[in-house]
Parts: sequence; C-alpha cells; structure tokens
Amino acid sequence: MSLFEQESFSSEELSWLKNYCDKSFRGDRFRSGFYITHHFGDPAFIFTAGSEVLVIGTTLKKLIWPYFTKVFLTLEAEKRGDLHLKAACVELNGKGILLIGRGSGGKTVMLKEACKHGAIFVANTHCVVSTTRVIGVQSPVRVRDDPIFADQIRASGAQPHIEADEYTLRHASFFEHTKSETTPNIMCVIDYRPERPALIRRMTIDQIYGFAELFAFPTVTYGIKDDILASVQGDHFQLAEMYGSMKAKLKHIVSAMPVFYVSIDATKKGDWAYLRESLAIE
Repeated sequence: MSLFEQESFSSEELSWLKNYCDKSFRGDRFRSGFYITHHFGDPAFIFTAGSEVLVIGTTLKKLIWPYFTKVFLTLEAEKRGDLHLKAACVELNGKGILLIGRGSGGKTVMLKEACKHGAIFVANTHCVVSTTRVIGVQSPVRVRDDPIFADQIRASGAQPHIEADEYTLRHASFFEHTKSETTPNIMCVIDYRPERPALIRRMTIDQIYGFAELFAFPTVTYGIKDDILASVQGDHFQLAEMYGSMKAKLKHIVSAMPVFYVSIDATKKGDWAYLRESLAIE
C-alpha cells in the first residue's frame, strides 16, 4: 500500500489519472471524492497491480489511510480465524473489557475514566477478537473540545481532526499504562444519556448480537461490503460464505461472555462504583 500526495495537479495530469486509474466500485467512489460513509473530499485515484495498491491525490492521509486500515484489518482477521470489531478495550483487575456503542455515546470518556481508576489501555477503536484473545490495534484517539478533554487538547497541542470540533491525541500521551492484548471477559454497550438516571443491565445474546452487528461489525459500520466482495473477485457465493463465517464468529464471541448495557456518567464516583459492582470487578 503506497500513497502519493501533492498539493495540486494540472489538467493534463488529472486527465491521465482519470483515464488510467481503477474503474472498480471503490475506484469510482474515490474518484468522485466520496471516500467512505460520510467522508468526502478531493478526488483520489487508485491503481492496483496484484496485491499492490497505489493511491494518488491531494489530501490522503486523514481519510484514505484509515479507510484501507479498516478493510485490511477486516480481511486479515478473517484469514486468521478472528474477527475485527469496532470496539475499544481496557483491562481492569485482570479482566479484559470490550466497549462498543453508538457514535457520541461516551466510549472515549469511559476509556479515560477507566484508566484513571487503574485500568490498562488496550485499544480505542479497532480490536481483533476471538473467544480467547483481544489484540488491540492502537491508533490516535479522537476527542471533542469539551470540558472533559479541553485541558489535554491544549497541553498536548493536539491536531484538529477532519470532524468539526474534534482533535486527535496520540494514545501514548493519553494513557499511562498500555498493553497490546488481553483476554475478553466482559462486553459493555456504552450509551451515556445525561437526561436519564444511571442504568446498568445485562443483555441477552439476541439483543447484543443484533446491536453489535449494526454498531461494531466493520462490514456494516464502515460500509465496506463492496470492498469485501471485491476481495473475492466478485464471487457472490464466496462472499456469502465469508460473511456467514464473520457473523458466526460474532455470535460465538458475544455468547462467550456477559454483556451489559451501561448508561452512566463515568466521571461521577458513585456511578463508577455502581459499574464495578455490576460487573463484579473488585
């Protein structure tokens, strides 16, 4: 995977790039400036030769690279017999805790507060998971410029993210203690809603399986189904087999551990004690 980025292209260069770049589904999307989900930008041009990929454009690193990371992790995890999940993870008192949830549901705040209370950081967005191991793929942490993170943003000189009012912090400067893998013992669906009282409740397998497929399953969450199809050369039967395998792994993983719906203010001492008691973490 290689990136070539420059500030601008001449009309002749753009014409050549449009004529000779890939005419695949993702090639067409990138060429139109539509990268993935809700990310848009300047046109980018993909060239592939076997397993080698070259992307040419003017603003690549903040959009294209994260996209290819998502596809690569999803496909490589499947080859290994594991599953790539959009999930954060910490280890607290020897227990690996996976955190999933909707956007803006409070996962990053939960990560920060967990580590303040002695947890070890494993991952903030990407995990490669089986029933016996979580491998954390550590990446920059996206935070909002709000009272919880404002001081760290200013102190670290954090770089603005592509999203308005968001910044990226390097995890090494954000979390004091880190490790690359742990054992999956608990899963939590984080859904902080300040207008509601604190609530922690055990979820059934069917409840968590449906939610995780929508919010933690990369093929759905990141909209990369066409890329998965392209990885098997458009073979619909092979795609069905691969996707079925991924779904079976997801169900096996969520069936192997207790799962809790968690709606608390993690910055409050009482709510944090409620969480530890509910999850039986001494």
